[in-house]
Amino acid sequence: MEKAELVLKQKPTQEEALLLKGGCLLAKKEGEQAVRFLKGIVEKGVRVPDAYLMLASAYLLKADTGEAEKALRQGVAGNPKSLALLFGLADFYLKNKRPDDAIAALQEILKIEPGNAPANLSVAGSTGYGKPQNAADALKAYLSGDPKSEDRIIQVAGFYAARQKFDEAERRLTEAIKANEKSFKLRFALADVYGNSGRADRAIETLKQCLALSKDAANPDVIKAKNALAAISLSRQEISRAMTYTEEVLKASPKNVEARFTKGRIHLLRGEGTLAVPEFRAVITKIRSLSRPT
Repeated sequence: MEKAELVLKQKPTQEEALLLKGGCLLAKKEGEQAVRFLKGIVEKGVRVPDAYLMLASAYLLKADTGEAEKALRQGVAGNPKSLALLFGLADFYLKNKRPDDAIAALQEILKIEPGNAPANLSVAGSTGYGKPQNAADALKAYLSGDPKSEDRIIQVAGFYAARQKFDEAERRLTEAIKANEKSFKLRFALADVYGNSGRADRAIETLKQCLALSKDAANPDVIKAKNALAAISLSRQEISRAMTYTEEVLKASPKNVEARFTKGRIHLLRGEGTLAVPEFRAVITKIRSLSRPT
């Protein structure tokens, strides 16, 4: 707030400073003051999407949903191609149990950006309220935009898994793997589905299939699979097996953070505290080096 006021003292109409001040009022949850201020700057010509999003948030602080919707609609009218505003409007409708209005907002996003994953999946989620066929149609339309896209297939499978429809998620992924037998990414997603549905043995089987896809021990995907296998083994108290996978990773990638951390945990479980310390130190050193500004 201090920095915003300093700028506004010299340049009262500086847009970024005005928005910063509005954001500060919101952060302090001063709803009445935030509404008054943000409404004022919009009326004076600050018509960027953030101004309307903040104004809507300010009204919501006062529990004034009618004015919040009005602010979002005004924002969309002035910025018809703003995905942020359209998503904000869709989110508002979903939270207020108005799925049909949410779908209309999301459909506007898809006119601007047909491949937008959040919008497509949100349409499916919104139409899913008692209308499973509509949800299926929305997902089918999304996949048809790029039927071979692994990312889209995984997102759709994730949509079903998040709703506890693990069989459908599994079906989608196994069919995709048949069409692309060399895919690590699809198998990792399938292993996650198995893990999240309590089928650890199937997850292990799927991850082991990943190991057969490449003979290069330093392949990042092979390392990822071994780390995942080590984690599952550790969760099942199969300590020796977890250590075997971890050592294989460290042989190929000595500074691998995940493997170092797992090895430290294994030493702790074995009561080998002095051996765990250097592993955890290596992890901390690596994290610090990654967070250090260049």
